Amino acid sequence: MRRLAFLLSLLLLLSTLASCGANEPAGTTVTATPPTRVAVLFSSLCEVWQAAGGEVAITVGESVERGLVPADTLLVDDGAGKEIHTELLLAAAPDLVIYSPDIPAQVNAAALADRAGIRTLALRVESFSDYAAAIRTAVALTGHREALDALLLAENAVTALISSEEAAALRGRTFLFIRAGQTASSTKVKCSADHFAAAMLTELGLVNLADTAPHLLNTLSTEAILEADPDYLFFSLMGDAEGAAANIELLLARPEWQPLGAVRSGRVTLLPRELFHYKPCTRWQTAYAYLLDTLTGKEATP
Repeated sequence: MRRLAFLLSLLLLLSTLASCGANEPAGTTVTATPPTRVAVLFSSLCEVWQAAGGEVAITVGESVERGLVPADTLLVDDGAGKEIHTELLLAAAPDLVIYSPDIPAQVNAAALADRAGIRTLALRVESFSDYAAAIRTAVALTGHREALDALLLAENAVTALISSEEAAALRGRTFLFIRAGQTASSTKVKCSADHFAAAMLTELGLVNLADTAPHLLNTLSTEAILEADPDYLFFSLMGDAEGAAANIELLLARPEWQPLGAVRSGRVTLLPRELFHYKPCTRWQTAYAYLLDTLTGKEATP
């Protein structure tokens, strides 16, 4: 019941924000009581909450590793939020728990918090539109309308990049997006629904060959990739970055990869982790611009 009441209150606040108008000056008062002791169980959501003017009292180790919160912040998981210490979370007495609905340990922790009478909020950020929706939801709680002004600027900039002449000239070009680990078995082609960077490339007008060829997704098949022969190859690094980069270097040096058009023409890009492994959050505009610059042969800077 507590969770239902919270969701109804949140919907009412969102309606109030919408009625104020997207171009209303920053600083508009939102009649909400901002939570004061917030637990955020995922580092990307930590960025969202902070961008919306919120403070984080409890989080996970990855948020500290990324420099999002001080080192002495209370942690309920030493890693990325996949194993939440639920007893510690409840003992810390947060007044709001923000979590990812895609990570089982966080869903379980949120359910326990909800039963304990603690408000919970699920946020998913797998695309720029998801990020925009999450910011608006968070601002309904923080009342920090300056975040909506920044979001409007970012939305306009991203729209301009996607609809630019440079992007129009790329329409129909093909690519494969490969998320690389330290071994061949952990290196896989991803469809656009499975990784936000691949989805961004399709928004810019390119065609992800893996979206209509499921056989490319199961294992890293050199024969299948040669047959597809994409115009561009994009790689992202997961896990140990140095080990994954070394794996890509060995992969691209193999003789059987040399006939690929993307390899011959130098259209192979190793994407920076800060923009394309973690969600770019406040830097979505920069991430889109990086991809467009790379595709058009300009010098791209993260």
